[in-house]
Amino acid sequence: MADVSISLSSPVSKTLDPATAPRTGHAFPHRLRARVVAAMLGTADALAGTLTSLTGLWLAGWLGLPAPASWIMLPVLVVTFGALVGLYTAAGPSPFERFRLRVIASLCAVGLAFLSGGPAGFGDAALLEPAKAIMLIALGHYAETGLRTLLLRAGLWCAPTIVVNDNERGRQIVAALLGRPEIGLAPVGFVTDPETSTAVSTDDAARPLPLLGTIGERGERDARLDVQLDAEVVIFTSPRDLTRFLAQHRHDATVPRLLLFEDTSEIGSLWLRPRMLGDAIGIEIQWSRDRRASRMLKRIMDVALAAPLAVAALPVIAVTAGFIALADPGPVFYRQERVGRQGRPIKVLKLRSMYRDSEHRLQEHLAADPDARAEWERFFKLRSDPRILPLVGRFIRLSSIDELPQLWNVLRGDMSLVGPRPFPAYHMKAFDPQFQVLRTSVQPGLTGLWQISARSNGDIDVQRSQDLFYIRNRSLWLDCYILLQTLPAILIGNGAR
Repeated sequence: MADVSISLSSPVSKTLDPATAPRTGHAFPHRLRARVVAAMLGTADALAGTLTSLTGLWLAGWLGLPAPASWIMLPVLVVTFGALVGLYTAAGPSPFERFRLRVIASLCAVGLAFLSGGPAGFGDAALLEPAKAIMLIALGHYAETGLRTLLLRAGLWCAPTIVVNDNERGRQIVAALLGRPEIGLAPVGFVTDPETSTAVSTDDAARPLPLLGTIGERGERDARLDVQLDAEVVIFTSPRDLTRFLAQHRHDATVPRLLLFEDTSEIGSLWLRPRMLGDAIGIEIQWSRDRRASRMLKRIMDVALAAPLAVAALPVIAVTAGFIALADPGPVFYRQERVGRQGRPIKVLKLRSMYRDSEHRLQEHLAADPDARAEWERFFKLRSDPRILPLVGRFIRLSSIDELPQLWNVLRGDMSLVGPRPFPAYHMKAFDPQFQVLRTSVQPGLTGLWQISARSNGDIDVQRSQDLFYIRNRSLWLDCYILLQTLPAILIGNGAR
C-alpha cells in the first residue's frame, strides 16, 4: 500500500471524540465501496480527458492546424495509466502523492496519444501538447478534489480502519487520521496485544475508540475479533504486532490491507521510498531539494509564472486601487517590513486594506477588549478588526487581492511563489529560536501549505506544524500541488481575515 504520509507531530485534540470521525459508509460492503470509489474516480478522469481532447481539437481547428485523430484516445489512455499508477483507490495515498501520480499518468497518456498519431502528429499541432498536458493535469486534479469532498460527505471515501495497539502511539495515529479525512482511513476501533500493549488506560470509557478484540486470545473475544476484522485496513505500530497477527491469520482468505507505521515526521516523510535489502526493507531518504539544480528550477518556475500573472493582475490592481482611494484617500500601496530568507528584512508590497492610522486603532481596540487581545496573541489576526476599510478592505482580504502586488517581490527574488509566508518581526518572535532559524532557511512564499488549509484559522501551533511539514518535504511536486490548491482556497475563502 502506498505511503499515506501521516505526520504524528501535527497538532491534534488530546481528547478524541468518535463523533467527529470521518463517515465510513458501513452500509456498503468494503469491496463494493472500493469499486464505487474506483469507478467514480475513473469516470472523472475520463471526463477530464474528453474535455481536454475536445478543447485541443477545437483550438487546433481555430488555429488552422491539423489535429491528429489519436487525440480522441486520450480519455481511455488517462484512465488506463491512472489505474496502473494506483490513482483509483481511497485509503491512501496522501493527496500530495496522488498529485505526483496524476502528473505521471497524465504525461504518459498525452505522450502516448501524441506518439500514436504517427508522422502527422509531429507538425505544428505538436505545439499544443504541453498545453494539453497542463489542462489534463489541472482538470483531473480539480475533479478529484471535488469528488473527494462529495464522497467524504456520503461516507464512501474513508475505509473503516482498525489500529493496533491503543497505546500512546496508536492514539496519536487515530488523532492524525481524524484530522486528515482526505487520506481515506477512518479509525473505527482498537485491537490490543496483551504481550506488547502499553495502553494508557484499560477503562473503556477513557478509550477514544472501542476495543474490538485482542490478538492471540482465543475464545469468545477472538470470535468477536474475526467478525470485526471485516474492516478494510489494519494499522500496526510495531513489527512484532504485525508478525503475531500474520501468524494468527496467515490462512484467512479475507485478510484486510495491512499498514506498518513508523514516525518519520522529524526527517520528512512525503517522498521516502522503500528499498529491498535482501530480507530487510530500507527507506531511501531523498535530499535533492537543496541542490543547486532544484533551486534553479524553482526560480525558473517562479519567473515563468509570476511574469504573466503580474501582467494579467494589472487591471484588477488598478480598479481595486481606485476603490481604496475612494474609501480612504491617501496612498493605495504600502510596504511592510517582514523577515525574509536568512533573517534579512524585506519590503513586502501590498494594496492597502486598512485605514492609514491602523496601528493606533489596533492598540485602542486591544486595550479596551481583553478577548480581542487574547485572540491577537494567539492568531495575530482579528475576526472583527477595526483597522480594515469597510467593504473594499474586507473584500480584498477575503479574495487575497491585496497580495497581488507581491508578484513584484517574486520577480525581484525577495520571495518565491510557494513557501512559508513572510511574517513581521513581532510574529516571528512568537516562535521558538530554533524554529525561527529553520523557517528563515528557505525563501518565503506568496502562498503556502498553511494558506491552502487553515489560513487565518490556524494558531501559532498550526502555523508551525504546517511550515515544518513544507520545509521538510519541499519539492517542485509539492509546490505545484499548493499552487493548484490556492485557487479553490481563495474562491472558498475559508479562514481568510
